[in-house]
Amino acid sequence: MCTCVQSIILQKYFHVCFVSGMRLRTAIIGAVYRKALVISSAARRSSTVGEIVNLMSVDAQRFMDLITYINMIWSAPLQVVLALYFLWQ
Repeated sequence: MCTCVQSIILQKYFHVCFVSGMRLRTAIIGAVYRKALVISSAARRSSTVGEIVNLMSVDAQRFMDLITYINMIWSAPLQVVLALYFLWQ
């Protein structure tokens, strides 16, 4: 029963994280696209189309992945410490 509840809670947690990451990715892509539409021609010459596409796809995806797994920074060491403590007991 405990494992089933844990599985449901983890599924909900990752769902919320993925949705938050997707919203952040969408916001970043929209901001880069809006900026690309209003930049001057001199600034447009300094940035290639490939750089703008890279910002919109790869870098936005990295932020999405970061949001999804950012809580692992503190929760993974905590889980390891708790597991070792309970194994010791």
